[in-house]
Amino acid sequence: MVMNVSKIILIIGACLIFAFGCTNIQVQKDRKIATDIKANEKVSFIFDRSSIKDIKDVQELEEKIEVCIGKALKKLNPPIQTVSAEKFRNTVFPGLDYLAVPSSLDSLTTLLQTASFKERINILGLRYLLILKHEYSSNSEPIGGCVGGGAGGLCLAFLVWNNETKISATILDLTKNCSAGEVKAQAIGRPWVGIVLVFPLGFPAFSEGPACDALGKQVANFVGGNHKK
Repeated sequence: MVMNVSKIILIIGACLIFAFGCTNIQVQKDRKIATDIKANEKVSFIFDRSSIKDIKDVQELEEKIEVCIGKALKKLNPPIQTVSAEKFRNTVFPGLDYLAVPSSLDSLTTLLQTASFKERINILGLRYLLILKHEYSSNSEPIGGCVGGGAGGLCLAFLVWNNETKISATILDLTKNCSAGEVKAQAIGRPWVGIVLVFPLGFPAFSEGPACDALGKQVANFVGGNHKK
């Protein structure tokens, strides 16, 4: 009987992992102009705060996405060097409060027309500025029921989450003073926890990490080497 119960739990667990415990990733790329980068040119980041209200969340996300993209750029041959968002803000907008720093594509493109802004960018040796956006949503749904009756009955109860992460990077060409294009990554994870008979089961499925890694690879492919329109 114990063996039969164990087999049932294993079979149900395997089916649930196949059905729910996974992360699906989709990527999109929209190139507007040709891109290239020289050995001495660098890439930096800034987070478009329009979609996020909590400043602590923005700064934390900014650092995480920087790491993902930075790792991917350093794996290129030759590797592309990066400048942190914090250093970019402190150098280009010295003394300006975090919330006061321009972060939208329109405002930054307008600033590129001013000599003082360009001079501060040149100090850092930047070629591209990645304007980052992030969206996250999560909801849950219960799944359960009983099959059979008496001693042969089997009851199940599960809670499945739908976690969705969308991250995008608009690539601002600081030499040509315009957007070179946009890269997007979307990850949907469906983690779950539940009870079969009296035994707890569960399987994680994260969306943040996979979306971030996918974006990093796409950005590296976008700016690395020479790419025509």
